[in-house]
Amino acid sequence: MRTERTARFEEAVRQLGGGTVEARMGAARTLVILADEWLADTVVTEHERHHQVQTIIDALCESIRSPFSLAYRAELWADEPIGDLQEQSRFYAERAELVAEAKVRRSILTEIHERVRWMTTKTVSQNPYAPLKTGDFSPGTWSGFAYDFSGTLFFYPVDFRGSCWGQGLNLSGCTHREDANLTGSYYGGPADFSGSTYADDADFFGSVYAGATDFSGCTYGGYTRFGGSLYREFVNFSGSTFGPYAGFISSVYRSDADFSGCTYTGYMSASQCAYHGRAIFTGSTYNSDTRLNHSHYSRAARLDSCTYKGDAFLHDNTYCGTFNASGCTYTNPASFDRCTYLQDASFVGSTFGHYFTGSDSAYYGRVAFNRCRSTGYVTFAGSIFHEEVNLTGNVYGMNLSVRETVFLEGVDCSNSVCHERAANFREAAFMGGVSFAGFRFVANEPAFDRCLFNPMAGYLFNVAMGSEHCIPMAAGCPSFPIGSRTLTEQGLIRLSSYRQSINRAAKALEVMTRRTGQDSPEVLEARTELHAASEALASWVRSLTAPDTAR
Repeated sequence: MRTERTARFEEAVRQLGGGTVEARMGAARTLVILADEWLADTVVTEHERHHQVQTIIDALCESIRSPFSLAYRAELWADEPIGDLQEQSRFYAERAELVAEAKVRRSILTEIHERVRWMTTKTVSQNPYAPLKTGDFSPGTWSGFAYDFSGTLFFYPVDFRGSCWGQGLNLSGCTHREDANLTGSYYGGPADFSGSTYADDADFFGSVYAGATDFSGCTYGGYTRFGGSLYREFVNFSGSTFGPYAGFISSVYRSDADFSGCTYTGYMSASQCAYHGRAIFTGSTYNSDTRLNHSHYSRAARLDSCTYKGDAFLHDNTYCGTFNASGCTYTNPASFDRCTYLQDASFVGSTFGHYFTGSDSAYYGRVAFNRCRSTGYVTFAGSIFHEEVNLTGNVYGMNLSVRETVFLEGVDCSNSVCHERAANFREAAFMGGVSFAGFRFVANEPAFDRCLFNPMAGYLFNVAMGSEHCIPMAAGCPSFPIGSRTLTEQGLIRLSSYRQSINRAAKALEVMTRRTGQDSPEVLEARTELHAASEALASWVRSLTAPDTAR
């Protein structure tokens, strides 16, 4: 039996390498039948079965990888021939050869696809963004083998929907002239798509990657979807260029995710994602609207040195690790509203061509928003800052608003300038001191109506020499801006009590994170308790800054 199968294998491989289209398709079919025969043979050992089938699959993959010279002829992809009658005749003859070759290769991919497709074993979630679970499906008969299509020029559509690649898949360095559909697939081992070019649409939606995954250095000419996927190990998208649409919505990253140095030609959406490892977007360029909102970052988030040429939506996010968005350029509005930063956050040296909004957010670590330039307004209204805030050396093209904002520690606003409109500090609370040394107010006096100060903290209200407007100060010693208020002795006692509650909650969160990990139920509960303590303090302070409220 072995001798007979070996002879059939050798003859099929020989025919697959040359001959008529019918002969080559027949040879491919013979290899597929041989592989199925080996899998069904219970007499030989499992090791022998696996070896024989892998050898056949390697031969089929090699056939797919083998170059076909006509596929590299750009003129054959034109809609109509050019030149004289002889050249037109040659065009149609060569196009027919190209179509015939594509038919052979697609038939091979179809045979493989039919044998690696997973089968549902129970009702799968109706949530379109829910990734596959290993208990929801059984693998195909060929799923347990390795597939190497690296360097292939696919001059025909690739359909690998719903596939299970038990040992992963190698599609690195490939060129796809037409659509590539790999939706709903499972990769049990490493998946390598690096350095590939997709001239048309590419769809990877709803897939699970159990091993390390590499999409780095790819170019996508059409619409691309990666959303609804689960990445259990490191995934690398760095250095890629995306076409009119790139979608990563509702994906889960269990390990580090690298999106650094990417270029997005069109709209990009990565909203509703969960990053359990580091998330790196450093040095990317977004040429249209970008959505990185409603997401959760368990560890460090790096969005530094990026360029946003469309609207930037980064609101409603939670950052459990450090947040770095320094050195960025925003041409259009940038929205960072309703975010939570559990550790330090940096926006240092960024340029805002329109407005920046960071309203109704909670900052638990130190915040650096210094050496920034904005053409529009900048607002942190309704936010709470638990640690020091650096707002030095900024240029506000319009106005700065921290209305109803609570600062529990020192705020440094020195050496900045506000050109248009009035800087708005109404109903803000400075519990740790503030410095306006060297601040220049060009258009109007700053407004401090119902602003609340801690009389025990340090303050500097001496603005820049030559400033068109000064801070209007009330009489008295110490002196505070007109219209502002100060905490009473009883208020200072309550402030101390609230701070102690917050410090206890923060310490409990730190201990629980170290003990149980970043995303355990205990940590989530500790975060909730910290947020509740913070909100209790903020509510009390805002009650003191509200109109006609007793101190």
